[in-house]
Amino acid sequence: MEKRAEIERLFNLYLSDQCSPEQVQQLADYFQSGDNEELLKTLIGRELNSPANGLPQPTPQKLDQIFKDIRKKMKK
Repeated sequence: MEKRAEIERLFNLYLSDQCSPEQVQQLADYFQSGDNEELLKTLIGRELNSPANGLPQPTPQKLDQIFKDIRKKMKK
């Protein structure tokens, strides 16, 4: 499976609380790799912009901070 599609699949599984522990670890590994930062920020932004969330659209700076916070929490 193409890497981008795999990351999106894992991200969506995580959001729907359907990830196995191994899949959570794989997603965490993608967050730790600097290679996937833009894709993951896009996925996070898309989720935050979802009408179902009712949240204001995050600024690029806020999205950067959210990404850094997730990355830090996934290191634990």
